[in-house]
Amino acid sequence: MAPRDAGGAEGAEGGGEDAQVMVSFRAAAGMPAALRVAETAFALPASLTRFGLSEVVNHLLSLPRPVPFDFLVQGAFVRGSLSKVLQGLAIGQERTVEVEYVTMLPKPDPSPGVPHDDWVAGVDARAGGAAASCSYDGAVRLVKLRGEPRESSRGAGAAAAAAAQGRVSEEVVATFTGPRTPLSSVALLRSSADEAYAAVAGGKDGRIYGWGLVPEAGGPEGGAWWARPASSGRPHVAFTGVQDGDQCLAAAPPGEEVFASGAADGLVRLWAAPPADFVPDEVDGEEEEGGGRGGGRGKAKRRKVASASAARDTKVVECIATLRKHGQTVTGVCWPAASALYSVALDGVVRKWDAEAQAAASEVAASRALSCVDSASAPGASPDLLAAGSTDGHVRVFDLRAGESTDRGSLLASSLASHAQHVRSIAFCRGRGELLASASYDGTVKVWDLRARVPLHTLTGHEGKVLSVDWVGDTTDLVSGGADKKLLHWQVAPSE
Repeated sequence: MAPRDAGGAEGAEGGGEDAQVMVSFRAAAGMPAALRVAETAFALPASLTRFGLSEVVNHLLSLPRPVPFDFLVQGAFVRGSLSKVLQGLAIGQERTVEVEYVTMLPKPDPSPGVPHDDWVAGVDARAGGAAASCSYDGAVRLVKLRGEPRESSRGAGAAAAAAAQGRVSEEVVATFTGPRTPLSSVALLRSSADEAYAAVAGGKDGRIYGWGLVPEAGGPEGGAWWARPASSGRPHVAFTGVQDGDQCLAAAPPGEEVFASGAADGLVRLWAAPPADFVPDEVDGEEEEGGGRGGGRGKAKRRKVASASAARDTKVVECIATLRKHGQTVTGVCWPAASALYSVALDGVVRKWDAEAQAAASEVAASRALSCVDSASAPGASPDLLAAGSTDGHVRVFDLRAGESTDRGSLLASSLASHAQHVRSIAFCRGRGELLASASYDGTVKVWDLRARVPLHTLTGHEGKVLSVDWVGDTTDLVSGGADKKLLHWQVAPSE
C-alpha cells in the first residue's frame, strides 16, 4: 500500500468523491492484537471503497500476507465509496469519522451437493465434520464432510491469513429408515460420557423417531462420531402423544440427554432421551479380533447386533413434561442453556421457558407469524439474543436482556429485510456470535452480520425452496437442504 493512501494524497476542498475525510480506524471487539492499529486520525480520499480501506489497514499493520477486512460506520457496512456512506448517514465530511473494521468473511462456495430421494427438510451439523439430514422420503442420513478440518471461526483472524485449502467431498455414511411419513426436522443427541449417540427426527404423522448409533473410530476431532445404525435401520424409539403436524426439535446442551419439540397443537414438550437407551445390548470390554496392541485409539468393540429378523421392537416413549402457552402451531424451538428454552409460534409470540421449573419465564410479541428461531451460542454471547424467521420474509432479532415485557415489539432489536418469501430456517454461528444464516422459500440462503441491516452474502446454489440451514460446528462453513432434494455444503476458503 502506497503511503499516499494513508493520508498523503491531495484532494479538493469541500464534499464529493474528490474530497478528503479524517478517518480513525478501530478494531472490532475480539480482534487479535496483531490486527489492531493505533486509533489515530488519517486524512483519506472520500472515494475509497472497502478494498481501498482494507489496503490502508494492511499497510498500517505491515502484515506479511494481506488480510481482507470489512468496515462499518455507525453500524453500517461500507458498500460503495466512503463518501456515499457518509452521505447516506448524514455525516459531514468535515468531521473525524470512526471506522470500525472486522475480518472479512469471504463468500462461501457450494459443493456439487449430496442427492436425496425427496425434499431435505432438516439439517444438524453441530458435530463439526458431520451433518445429519432428514427428508420427506422418511429417512435420516449421516453425511460425512471429508477433507482436512477447517480452522474454527473463533480464530477468524488467523483463518483469514491461512493458506487456502482444497475442496472436500461429502459422503453418506449411514441411512436410517423405517417411518412411512415425511420427516421435517432432525437433531443429534450426545451422551454426557461421549460414549453413545442418537438421532431423532420429527415426522408429519405427529411422531418423533429415534435411532441409536454404534460409535466407530474416525469421527471429528479424533472422536467416535461416525456411526452405523444399531440393530436394524428401523427406529429404535418412537416418541408419541403428539397431534398430527410438523415437529420442530431442539437438543438440550451436551450432557443433558433431553430434547424439546413443538407441534401443531401449540404445545412444547420435553422428552428424556439418554442416547445409551437407544443402543442394543453390547459386550463391553471384549475387543474385536485383531484389535490387540497396536490397534490404537478408538478400537472397535464387538457388539451383539440383532439381525433384521430378530431386531428388537421399537420402544414407545411418552413426554416427561408439557409446556402450555402458545395459541397456535409451535414452529421453532431452541435450547442453548440448561435452564433456558425458547419457542416461537404462528401466534407471533417468542417465549422463554425455565426448563428446570417447567414454566414460562417471559415473552415478547412480534407483529407477524414466526416460523423458526435460534439463539446466540458462541463463546461470550448471551442466549437471550434470539433471531426468528417469519412468514413475511423478515428476520427479526430480539434481545430479551432488555427486560421482561408483553408489549408488541418492545424487545425487537432489529428487523432484517432481504428475503422475498417465507424464512423457513435460521441459525446463529457457534463460533462468531454476530453471524447469522437464514434459509427461505425464495431459494436463497443469506449470511448476516448483526451489526448491519443488509446481508453479507446471498447464496443461490439451490433450485427451489431452501428448507433448512446450519453452521458446521463452530466454523464459518454451512450446510443447507432444499426442495431440490440436495444437501449443499458451503465452504469459506481462507485467503492466500
